[in-house]
Amino acid sequence: INCGACEPECPNNAIYEGGVEWAINDGSTVTGAYTLTGGVTVESAPLFLALPNVVVCGGTWLTPADAVARGDWAHITKLAKEASAIKAA
Repeated sequence: INCGACEPECPNNAIYEGGVEWAINDGSTVTGAYTLTGGVTVESAPLFLALPNVVVCGGTWLTPADAVARGDWAHITKLAKEASAIKAA
């Protein structure tokens, strides 16, 4: 996950480059409770939610640009309901 504000050599890339597998297998010295949104997918959300310091996840899959442009609130509501049912892995 890279916020995009820094150059590729940003030290934050080293923290997040390994993804969920790194966080679960090797641990982390990061403490506190977190809300994750960047880089989270429907598939990875359960893995992130399994981490003890992640309290909630979100992502752009909840509001696809084409659905927003069409005003397809029923589709967005369906995606939000599906997302709210995601459980930790």
